[in-house]
Amino acid sequence: MTNCIHIEFNEKMMVFGAPSSNAAATEALIRKANELDLDLKTQVICTGDIIAYCGRPNKTTDLLRENSILSILGNVEEKLISESTHDNHPGKYSSYKELSEKWFKFIKNNYKQENYEYIRSLPRCARFNIGNKRAVVVHGSYTQIDKYIFKSTPEQEKIEEAFIADAEIIIGGHCGLPFIDKNEKYLWFNPGLIGLPANDGTSRVWYGLIEKVENDIVFKILPLEYDFKSEQKFMKQFDMPEEYSITLETGLWPDESILPDFEKSQRGVQIDRKIEKISGI
Repeated sequence: MTNCIHIEFNEKMMVFGAPSSNAAATEALIRKANELDLDLKTQVICTGDIIAYCGRPNKTTDLLRENSILSILGNVEEKLISESTHDNHPGKYSSYKELSEKWFKFIKNNYKQENYEYIRSLPRCARFNIGNKRAVVVHGSYTQIDKYIFKSTPEQEKIEEAFIADAEIIIGGHCGLPFIDKNEKYLWFNPGLIGLPANDGTSRVWYGLIEKVENDIVFKILPLEYDFKSEQKFMKQFDMPEEYSITLETGLWPDESILPDFEKSQRGVQIDRKIEKISGI
């Protein structure tokens, strides 16, 4: 993959996905990083889709850009800066189409030039090493920016992705649901997103922590509470799709067309914190 940067792993890293123009959640995430005494520039990384469903694309982008938080290019950013229509964006599915057209048009008409320049500079992936393990951060997958990888995605598909990526640890986003999937070939770590809840019937959003503890690498998926009502006010002010505003409160997605059967069956089931580790690094 071209435009893949190399970064250093400094004992601990916060990973989060898809702020989705939700500035209130992004501010809460930054506060949490500061509480954990993390360096925003070197120990925090976003898996992309900085902009999407909510009402403050510029404020959300400003928060990452001004705090020097590294982000991977997401498929929404790619769509905004290119004329390509060959993507797997949720707008291709069911009732998402009309909703997506509305928020995408709002972004296109209101996004600042300096933020356009910022997203044009984003890498498509980031690589780093933890001990003897190779890790790569992507948006959807290594082979395709808008590819959906879920917990239920067949193991062989993930093995092939890990092989092509030349990594034992794959950190991804895009699908919107947090999970950790580990076998002898790979560990796939998706910390979820902070822009919308995870379809589990709560207003919580999710982020991840990766930490080196002696000879282990520990992966955690953790909930984040924030003032979603303040974000709803901006969504109403800018006439954003009401369906997504409701989702911020109910924690349930307005459409599940992108989900495989297993993930559909988990609608409204509260997600627990998750922890996994790789030993002997």
